[in-house]
Amino acid sequence: MNSYTSQDEPSFDEVAKRLGQHRRRVLEVFTNTEARDAQLDTSLLRKQGEVPTGSIRHHLETLEDWGLLRDTGERSFNPTGGSRARVWALTDRGREFIDTHLDRQDQTDIPGEIDDLTRRVEELEAENKQLKSVLAKLAVHVGILDEDEISDFFL
Repeated sequence: MNSYTSQDEPSFDEVAKRLGQHRRRVLEVFTNTEARDAQLDTSLLRKQGEVPTGSIRHHLETLEDWGLLRDTGERSFNPTGGSRARVWALTDRGREFIDTHLDRQDQTDIPGEIDDLTRRVEELEAENKQLKSVLAKLAVHVGILDEDEISDFFL
């Protein structure tokens, strides 16, 4: 595990690159207005962030190492028994990261998504053209249309 001090915490751009879906979801739990200043326990963050039980500790400690979260030192009661859950809060750095980088994170692959969608539209247009051609031939074959009427309906 990396242990960063305030002097060598990774840059926000580096954090954004290494965030991953689970740590991102944990931070998203803090994004609503009421939760930004809240202290939330591990169990709640795991459930609301949909993070697997076996990896939540790792993700929370990584966010802490990056200076985005802090362990408050408090423990919350676990009604199902077992150990008491650690309680976490956003740091000022965490709030700043959410404000400046978390939403941008959604946009990082937009060019790739646009390229994928453009290719898919081109494929569908080619398939549509092919289907129109088959349908036109079928319409002529069964006598619904004459050859000279095809362009009016299919092209």
